[in-house]
Amino acid sequence: MSVFQVRTRTFGAHVGASTVAIHKADQKSYGVQLVSLFAADVSGSASTLTVEFFDASEATAYRLAFEAPIPANGAYALDLSGMALDRNDEIRLTAGAANSVDALLTVKEPEARSR
Repeated sequence: MSVFQVRTRTFGAHVGASTVAIHKADQKSYGVQLVSLFAADVSGSASTLTVEFFDASEATAYRLAFEAPIPANGAYALDLSGMALDRNDEIRLTAGAANSVDALLTVKEPEARSR
């Protein structure tokens, strides 16, 4: 018999002008609960950040934040509670300039354990 427990994990990314997937739910994942995204400007100049949810079943990206301003040496937070990722879904990030933002995404993943 399998019992599901929840494991909290945090993923990090250095974000620049190219889009990066900070987290992709793998083939076995269902119901990865998103918690929050924190991003910090590391360039010393004001930055922007675009956050997208990529729905793999529809091959479509939806913007959760578009060019959200991050002040010089400041931070940006996005509450993602209530959202979930299914198989191959992604959270994607793009900054307004190269190497300008560091980001952390926290998720809760179901983990099957046998008893």
